[in-house]
Amino acid sequence: MNMYIAILRGINVGGNRKLPMADLRSIMDNLGFKKVKTYIQSGNIIFESDISDIKKIEDTISQSILSNFNYNVPTIVKTIEDWEQAIVNNPYKGKDIKQVLFTFLKEVPQIKLQNYSSENDEYQLIHDVVHLHCPNGYGKTKLNNNYFEKELGIIATTRNWNTVEKLLQLAKNNI
Repeated sequence: MNMYIAILRGINVGGNRKLPMADLRSIMDNLGFKKVKTYIQSGNIIFESDISDIKKIEDTISQSILSNFNYNVPTIVKTIEDWEQAIVNNPYKGKDIKQVLFTFLKEVPQIKLQNYSSENDEYQLIHDVVHLHCPNGYGKTKLNNNYFEKELGIIATTRNWNTVEKLLQLAKNNI
């Protein structure tokens, strides 16, 4: 069995596409995943599976949410090793953690990002994660999911530093 972290894009945001975590855990249990745990309301799931095909897992979760809630919810699944690598690769260590975010991409981009000019915000794309430093806050930056999805043509979802750390800790404790 492998331990995975799944992150859903765009649920429970601004009262839209509501998906209670108890229902999400139930869906995951019904799909045969083990040791299912959720973290906060934004669609973070830790679980175990004997399926090694990540794309199959992503599609299974997304299809089940669509069937049960009639929402098309993009799902990104990472291994613990992928998650740890994202943290290790973070080029903004030492910055205020409230200003550091991770935009996880569904796959490694095949195109290069256009240069983005900003007085304060900066990013680095490393493998399939865009590392962000937004001194004025994520809510004020143009470097959001929509920007990266448009520029790269890849589904993306962002988590803050605390959530990324907590999900790794929960996954490791769940093994």
